Amino acid sequence: MLLSIHRLEFEARKDVVQVFNNLLRRQIGSRFPTVEYLSNKPVILFTAFKGYENEDIALNTGLVLREMLRHEPLAKILLHSEQFYSYPHYIETTTFGVSCDAFNNLKET
Repeated sequence: MLLSIHRLEFEARKDVVQVFNNLLRRQIGSRFPTVEYLSNKPVILFTAFKGYENEDIALNTGLVLREMLRHEPLAKILLHSEQFYSYPHYIETTTFGVSCDAFNNLKET
């Protein structure tokens, strides 16, 4: 869904964010199956993070990223990666709205 979000219309993008965030909140007992899956597939996390490069989808992927970062295993993956050091670039060189969203996700991380 994240790989194709740029092809969708505005309302459909919002729906993708809602579906993705609901999957991330899904809990079975003490397990979060979506978080476990994403921990083994970090490319999805980095795809959401890379969404800041496209202003049209940046706020949508930023919301998905924020929900991911609320889970410690996913936050650790981003924190210990080279991509983490792209935050200052996204904060300083993007529009105000995208910059604020990137800064909020930096704080969340």
